[in-house]
Parts: sequence; C-alpha cells; structure tokens
Amino acid sequence: MALTKQMADEIMKKYQGEARGVAFLTDAEYVRKRWGAEGLAKVKEALCVLGYPIEYEKIKALAWLPLGQRVLSMSVIVDTFNMSRAEVEEMGYTAPKLSFLMKWVVKYFASVKETIEQAPLVWKKHYTSGELETMNQEGDNYALVKIKGLVLSDKWINYLQGFLRRVTEYSTGKPVFCELISSTESEGALYEFKLWWDK
Repeated sequence: MALTKQMADEIMKKYQGEARGVAFLTDAEYVRKRWGAEGLAKVKEALCVLGYPIEYEKIKALAWLPLGQRVLSMSVIVDTFNMSRAEVEEMGYTAPKLSFLMKWVVKYFASVKETIEQAPLVWKKHYTSGELETMNQEGDNYALVKIKGLVLSDKWINYLQGFLRRVTEYSTGKPVFCELISSTESEGALYEFKLWWDK
C-alpha cells in the first residue's frame, strides 16, 4: 500500500526524539548500492511528495535529526521498491557494514558478552528515544535484547532483526539467528528479541 500524506504525518507525530544522521546516510548508501542513483532519486521524490524532503547528500553523520524522518525514510524505501519482509531484514543486516559509526564501535568488542553489554550504549549513540536492555551469560550461545518505550513498526522490527544479527556476528564469528519472541504496545512499548548461534 502506497504511503499517503496522512500516513507520513502520523509517522512524524508518532516518533518523537532524534536519530543520528549516519542512519539516514546508511539508508541512502543501501539504496544507491542496490538500485543506483536513479533509485535514490525516486526515494527523494516520494519524500518530497509526502511533504518531508530529505537531502541525504547534505546530512552530517553525527548530526541529530528528527526520529520521525528516519522512520519515514525507511518506510518510503520499503514502499518505493515493494520490499518483502526478508528484504527489509537484509537491509538491516547490511547496515552495520555501511555505517562508519558501527564499524568504529564494534571493532572494540572482543567478545560476545562485551558486545551484548555495550549494545545499550550503542543504541544511545544512535537514538534519543527508547531504551535498549540486554542479557547474556558468559558461555551461553544466546542473548536477549529488549527495546522499551518506543513503538516499533513491523518494518522497523524486521530491520532490527537483521541489524542485531549482523552486529552479533562480528563477535561470534558464526551465523546468528534472531526472532521477536514477545511484544506489547500497551502501558509502554516493549519488544523482546532472542539471538542465538551454534556453540
């Protein structure tokens, strides 16, 4: 279903807070790599039609920008190219490889336990809304990740599944699987993901 102006307005109103410019730049780089400059032009045109233009080429990586625009950027990309759930997850999986901030941060994570423990700080470096909590015991081949206080769209959940898998693979050196095991949007949003890998 094509995004409408009303839907875009609702996204902008619903998602308060800010996101780092690097998230927008990662979106743009993914589109350029997959659909070329013409693909990015289509995304920019769709955002203009919705009344929320984004000039990706002028964004500074460490600038704080409206979170609503970050969610809208991702939504327009998914809508423009009619991306499946698996494709959205792949976009999230690719993101850490395209983000200089993530490359810089994760190179200091020597172990799975350290990666899991540092994840809440990484979230805060990217977003001013929501809170991320993690749990992993030394030697376990799974971790739990909770995102609280921020309602996630289905697209964002799929994106995060790919993103969390890739970041965890940096320290496991093995394929990682990710599943949303519980969610609630009443009395404060809460989403719980389980990540696991072979020992």
